[in-house]
Amino acid sequence: MRVGPNEITIKLQNAAFSIVEYRVGPKFVAPPVLHWHEDTDWAGVVLEGRLQFRFEDRTQEIAPGDVLYVPRNTKFAWSNPDDAVAVVLFIYSPAGFEQYFVELEKLLLANPGKAIPDLMPQLLPLWDKYKIRS
Repeated sequence: MRVGPNEITIKLQNAAFSIVEYRVGPKFVAPPVLHWHEDTDWAGVVLEGRLQFRFEDRTQEIAPGDVLYVPRNTKFAWSNPDDAVAVVLFIYSPAGFEQYFVELEKLLLANPGKAIPDLMPQLLPLWDKYKIRS
């Protein structure tokens, strides 16, 4: 599925966890505000490129082979600082959060040409459904 400049593929989903391959577009910033997942723990394993994560107390960069674990209720923001695509596997536990991307793609397809900031009134109910807080 396409979400903006990103390509997202759900690789595995069961009751315990899901795995999502995320091809992150160059210079992509996923919400720049610190936010957190209320009901979901997640980890990321970078396969290509690098990603930058900002937390309340630090910034951390992960490169190929690096793993980052983020427990639920941890405030973060993330981005791809480079001019090239980065590839990361995100593992969500419990499974379910991966469906956020399915619904986000539908929202974007229903509103061609609109940027995500312009869709915040429609996006906020998704954030509430998937317990994304800011």
